[in-house]
Amino acid sequence: MSSNVEHALPQKARLRRKRARMSEVRREHHKRTGAAMDGVMLLSRRRLLLVMGAERREITIEEPFRVELYRWQEPGDEGNPVEVNVVVRQRDQSVAFCVELPAELVRPTLPLRQSVDPYVSLDAFARLWPPLRVFAEIHGGSRLGGLDLSEEALDELCAPARNTPQPQHIEVKENDRLLTIVPREHPLIAWGSALGLGAMVVIGAGALAWTMTSNSNNELLVVVMGGSMVALTLFGHLLQKLTSRGFKLWFSVSASSLAVDGMVLIHEANRRQDAVYERRELMRISTEDLDQLYVTDEDGQATLWALLTDEREVQLATMTSVEDACFIEERVERFLSITDRPILGEYRP
Repeated sequence: MSSNVEHALPQKARLRRKRARMSEVRREHHKRTGAAMDGVMLLSRRRLLLVMGAERREITIEEPFRVELYRWQEPGDEGNPVEVNVVVRQRDQSVAFCVELPAELVRPTLPLRQSVDPYVSLDAFARLWPPLRVFAEIHGGSRLGGLDLSEEALDELCAPARNTPQPQHIEVKENDRLLTIVPREHPLIAWGSALGLGAMVVIGAGALAWTMTSNSNNELLVVVMGGSMVALTLFGHLLQKLTSRGFKLWFSVSASSLAVDGMVLIHEANRRQDAVYERRELMRISTEDLDQLYVTDEDGQATLWALLTDEREVQLATMTSVEDACFIEERVERFLSITDRPILGEYRP
């Protein structure tokens, strides 16, 4: 075993059930086996271990084993990533997982077989495959020529093509079961509202004091100053309304659904009471029906869309920052193990 592979171990990968673009075979399998569960796979110098709920499978690396490779692509999905099924067998034990690879890296000579095994991400596969391939070549008996995976290709898999930095005003909470994204009010907007309110108070108080101490009884001056104060008050109220739009959203993503919550106006403001808002669910989409997320940008207004498997397009949110929308798109797709692909009309930086 080479020193590079030795230093690369152990490697750990999260396992996920297929959540988007799910085939009918997988849907039936999930119905029979119950709710989808995540798991973990560990490759060390001694063993390959898979744990999913109560299920536990182990391959002893030091003893002979063989690796089998299969490919699958749904009819009409030509040009999309190819599902590659990796099966590690040792006597009566087997550890299997899937990964979606670019079509140019998968040779058509691989045998076709549809699988219901859990998925690993591209970067996890790029870390797992080199040491697993070295062990398989040492033991012999495996046919690994179906994948064109050079060191350069593996490096590209580890480095995602799109990686929008997380904006400071977006809060992200993630665990194995739930991803929550909350775009908070932008700091510049908060400071702008505060400065506008402060300027209104200072100018209004100054105008009132000057009018009261002035020897002149010019009624026109009083009217102008009073009108200015009213105008500044209305401007501050309008500024607060405009700048707060698009920042009262919650994105909640689980294995089964993508939900968008928003602040809904339930009581208009009046002289006695401020406007009253309440958090309510705006929409919910099953991840089984979710194909892609993408962002469009028209005249400085970013819109986050969901493309469904039946080719319908659903508008999720309209935002003032295209960077915010792109960040949310990437985090949701990464959590759901959705392989990003270009969409006609999509914004690309």
